[in-house]
Amino acid sequence: MQFTIKQSQLKAMINLASKQDIRYYLNGVFVEFNQVTTRLIATDGHKLGVLNHAPEYMASEGAGSMIIPREVIENLPKAASDFELTFIKSDGNATGWTIVIPGGTQIVFQQIDGKFPDYRRVCNFKTSGEAASFNYEYMVQFLKVQKALGGSKTNTVNLYQNGTSGALVTLAGVDNFAGVIMPIRSDATNQAGAMMDNELLKLLPDTSAGDAAAAAA
Repeated sequence: MQFTIKQSQLKAMINLASKQDIRYYLNGVFVEFNQVTTRLIATDGHKLGVLNHAPEYMASEGAGSMIIPREVIENLPKAASDFELTFIKSDGNATGWTIVIPGGTQIVFQQIDGKFPDYRRVCNFKTSGEAASFNYEYMVQFLKVQKALGGSKTNTVNLYQNGTSGALVTLAGVDNFAGVIMPIRSDATNQAGAMMDNELLKLLPDTSAGDAAAAAA
């Protein structure tokens, strides 16, 4: 199995992933690849983003999915310009991958051995227009994604209000991206501003740390 993606796209999407979450399958970027498209997904339970690739980034061989660890993405070599990364599945190693960087550098790593949530269940993108409040830091993280993907210089994040449900987020100048963000609301004791604790993941099916075989398939 083999596919190619740009380094900038991984650097962008990691902004939406968790950091040191006990649900370790959230601490990275999920990649789905086949002969039609390659898709990157990241979430921390409060926000989620989906980036679809143009046909030129479809898998050159095989089809599947895997989770690239945060530390692998953050430790990619710095470069003056963006470059393409080729990911090649290791023979005889269920979780092993090699990244081939232009110039001959290779990085060997193990994918996160777990099952990523079914993100499609929260990606219906229906909006009601009912106003809500949102965490400013999460919106800044979407701005970082937009900047890394070369979006509009006006740094416009479009937020489509949806009341107490997840709101649709789009990025000006990045047509192949869509996101979801959960609003702030008061908790049962009427404590204003309490964040919906992982409400996004509550909409998803449970995932188990023992699902390594499914993730490697």
